[in-house]
Amino acid sequence: MARSRSLGGELAKQPPWVIALVLIVLAIVALVNRSNNPAEAPPARPLQAGEYFFAFWNVENLYDDQDDPKLQDEMDDWYPTDPAAWKLKLDRLAEAILAMNQNRGPDILAMVEVESERALEALQTTINARLKANGRDELAYPYRLFREDNTGRRFAPAILSRVPVDNNRTRKVGGNRNGRMLVGRLEANGHELIVFPAHWTSRVSDKDGSRRMSYAESMYGEYREMVTANRNVDVLLCGDWNDDFTDPSIQQGLHGVDSAEKLRAPGDLRTWVLTSRFDVAKEGTLAYRNKWNVFDHLAVSPGMLDSVGWSVLPESVAIFHTPEMRKGRLGEPRPFGDAKTRPEERGYSDHFPVTVILKLNQP
Repeated sequence: MARSRSLGGELAKQPPWVIALVLIVLAIVALVNRSNNPAEAPPARPLQAGEYFFAFWNVENLYDDQDDPKLQDEMDDWYPTDPAAWKLKLDRLAEAILAMNQNRGPDILAMVEVESERALEALQTTINARLKANGRDELAYPYRLFREDNTGRRFAPAILSRVPVDNNRTRKVGGNRNGRMLVGRLEANGHELIVFPAHWTSRVSDKDGSRRMSYAESMYGEYREMVTANRNVDVLLCGDWNDDFTDPSIQQGLHGVDSAEKLRAPGDLRTWVLTSRFDVAKEGTLAYRNKWNVFDHLAVSPGMLDSVGWSVLPESVAIFHTPEMRKGRLGEPRPFGDAKTRPEERGYSDHFPVTVILKLNQP
């Protein structure tokens, strides 16, 4: 039997210049692998009094378990015929959601790619059942906000919340053209927080970006009206905008800036895009062709920078992921997939959530 020899033993017999060259190559490979993987999600610190954990997540094809005869979509057709897959989808989402905020789940969760009130209620029930089973009823989500959208794939934004909501004043905006936008109103301690999630058109169907620009301008129009009426209004804009911060839709359509200082001038009606801090060369909320993008965003109004009502802690902005939510050399999101995906390959979503800590100042 031939005696096996280790790489270290073989390397030790080589000339010094060969050893040096091999070590340099190994160092470069290690550096490349490290740079291509997202940084570990920072551990969430315990919340202080008056603080709330906020998350936005594209939950990837959250259809319900009833077939819509008006919608010809493979995903919509799949869940009604495969209840085990639908249950697994809900369980995976609940697992990831409750892993946030030191295993407490976000206090406010905004989402996109939710088909119906039935789908949202099923997720709410699944999460609350898990909390009850663990003796944590006090962390249940009693509130949800949703307005259906009957265009395209029937997807709409949604909100689950522990903070009381004003369902009567919550509305869908954007009309039929830009209808995947929701203005949700929440209130605590007499202070209102407007949560404004939106799902802009994807790059698959909008190659030149004109539809995303239309969404951005429509969203900014709604936002501008709020801030013009009340400079101190507390607005948190969020969503899967299908563009990076540097793209025209966010820079020009949404009037996004990358620092609080740029919003200090009186009368400034721009938005501070908190997620502009992420370097797509190192991390992102989704990946395409082995490159990162940050398409999932959080942005705030000037009113979120003062000490009255709601405010934001910008240093707490993070991209959330667990090892189970990642796959591949790049560490990109592990999607749940479709009917053709093997069960052992099913993950959670093809996007990572983005999170931030909010503070509610006492009246």
